[in-house]
Amino acid sequence: MQAKQTLDRWRERICFRYLPRCMDWLIHLSTYQARRRLRSAPLKVLMDVNIFAHGVTHETQWVSTGYSSLWRTELGYFARVPVHARDCSTDLYRSVEFLPSIAHLARLGFIALKTSTELKAEEYRLSPARLHGGGVYDYNIFHDIRPDNLDPLPFGGYTMEELSGKKHQRARLDTSRDPLYRSLVAHLEQRRSQDAWHLRTAEAHDCFCFLTMDFELLKKFEEVRDREPFTSLRTKLMTPQMLGEFLRLHPIPSYFLSYHGASFPVRPDLNQPGSRRYHWPNKQS
Repeated sequence: MQAKQTLDRWRERICFRYLPRCMDWLIHLSTYQARRRLRSAPLKVLMDVNIFAHGVTHETQWVSTGYSSLWRTELGYFARVPVHARDCSTDLYRSVEFLPSIAHLARLGFIALKTSTELKAEEYRLSPARLHGGGVYDYNIFHDIRPDNLDPLPFGGYTMEELSGKKHQRARLDTSRDPLYRSLVAHLEQRRSQDAWHLRTAEAHDCFCFLTMDFELLKKFEEVRDREPFTSLRTKLMTPQMLGEFLRLHPIPSYFLSYHGASFPVRPDLNQPGSRRYHWPNKQS
């Protein structure tokens, strides 16, 4: 028993000290082909808000160690745990595995991640905990990345508080007479007016793709992709998995990132229930 505890302590010490550097090196190697391909010019990518939310790959979880009859309370500690189980095989997780390499390319300047005013309005409705992590031990792949805004508001325009209301946003977009937007809405249906606008924004600003993890939107897009104006679009609708495969990136299981920036308990052998993040409520109006 004593030997096992000593071995576990040494294993933990090695993981804390060396695993983050080893993984950073492996992620850099995994982007070699993409870096060669993109050295002439960075790839401009419009980034959906849900990419940020799924970039939180680890959350803070209470780990129970038993019950104290003396103190009449549950014993345990808080630790960082991966959101997704190691055997998770969902479409969502397959895209999450490409996020570390995409973020690495963005930090090196090979991918230029972009946002827009309407995406910022959607982001404003969500809680910071949902987008960036709400626990003290959470880990966000995009923690130091802030995409540039393609169409910032002019001085003296609306405040973000005024722009962010969902009904107000849709009503504002409905007044647009932009021909590409009107054509996209006609095929994607009115309830997806915001998605149509994001596609129009990506096209108008010569983005390579609109990067999203909205799988319902992708399913609808597949139904109409052979019709105009979709056949004429230069910009693509992609998931991180699709972009990663296009750039020949290698997927990185998220539990390998468990020790990044950690100086506290880490449990990479656990995961969140159902391989889902905590439900963080939206901001109250």
